[in-house]
Amino acid sequence: MELPPKIKALLNLKSFFALLLTVYAVWLVFAYRYHFIDNTNLIFHEAGHFLFVFFGDYLQFLGGSIFQLLIPLGIAGYFAMKRDMFAAAFCGIWLGESLMNVAVYVGDAKVMSLHLIGGTHDFNWLFTRWNLLEEAILIGKGLHICASIIVIISLLFMYRSLWSVQGKARI
Repeated sequence: MELPPKIKALLNLKSFFALLLTVYAVWLVFAYRYHFIDNTNLIFHEAGHFLFVFFGDYLQFLGGSIFQLLIPLGIAGYFAMKRDMFAAAFCGIWLGESLMNVAVYVGDAKVMSLHLIGGTHDFNWLFTRWNLLEEAILIGKGLHICASIIVIISLLFMYRSLWSVQGKARI
């Protein structure tokens, strides 16, 4: 069965987009730095502090990072329920990128060199109370590894979604 021309064009566009995301994913895994999408993540992060303010100090400080991660996870879940695995995988890459941003923030807890919007460094506050301040860099690196795994798996799912559509057309 031959694919209709519009479907072929969409697959070509998605394939090109997946290729661009592959380059982006390599950069994320090996050379992540704060960039344009982190401004969006920051909005969700700050909103999370506001939403978690009613649940005590610990959750208020954690709430920013939690909400920052819940947004791409929730959108990925929505697309997965709609069976749009390409879009779900894209959101999975966003989730991994957002976790990399959190990993940098966690790793900065002791030295506090990042420019912050608010007055208190969330993870400095938390890790001081949990006696984990000396482990901040190690925890941040561990989170970066977890985030890298999420990005790679999401990218593989993205390619799988492309291949499964193309494979079904050949039957």
